[in-house]
Amino acid sequence: MTPAQRIRFRQIERQFDGGLFLLSPSEQEILKFTPDQRHKADEIRSVDSARAAEVQKSFLAGKKSKLRREIDLHQIHRTTARSLLHLLTPEQKKDWLASLGTPVRKIGLGPLRHSGVGLRLQ
Repeated sequence: MTPAQRIRFRQIERQFDGGLFLLSPSEQEILKFTPDQRHKADEIRSVDSARAAEVQKSFLAGKKSKLRREIDLHQIHRTTARSLLHLLTPEQKKDWLASLGTPVRKIGLGPLRHSGVGLRLQ
């Protein structure tokens, strides 16, 4: 990858992972996390990892469906991401937002049309 491609790839990773990307030690270094912020981020990770383990345990015991497990894990990830973003100072938030780069565009495939043999894109 070229340096420009690596930078763009990192921006897309940040957009995709959101606040979860703040668990990365390199991201914490870039944003100049304080020791207290690092400690709080570790606490958030520990608590939410324990919650995720409980969800998985319930699933494996047959107490949760696969869909319910996925929904619960998604909610835990969203909560974790929001909690991590709340750790940022106003200056760090500004730097974080700038580091996201241009939002990734969703590519639409267009309407599907039945051609008699199979489906085709128009």
